[in-house]
Amino acid sequence: MDLEIAIDAWIEYYDMLPKQIEWLVSVYNRKIARPSGIIVLSKKEIDLIGTNDDIGLKESKISFGEFGIVWA
Repeated sequence: MDLEIAIDAWIEYYDMLPKQIEWLVSVYNRKIARPSGIIVLSKKEIDLIGTNDDIGLKESKISFGEFGIVWA
């Protein structure tokens, strides 16, 4: 899938803010640069997810982990 199409779909589905989009692109670029490497998200980055829902955050953590993206 084209990156712009994917981002547009996320923006629409998740009602993302500009700072969240910047973060998403940053994480994507880091993962593309080191596909087999582990990316550690900072507390500030985790806060950009924009939810206080414990279940949603837990699911996000699991999903990110499947791609080698872990939380600090």
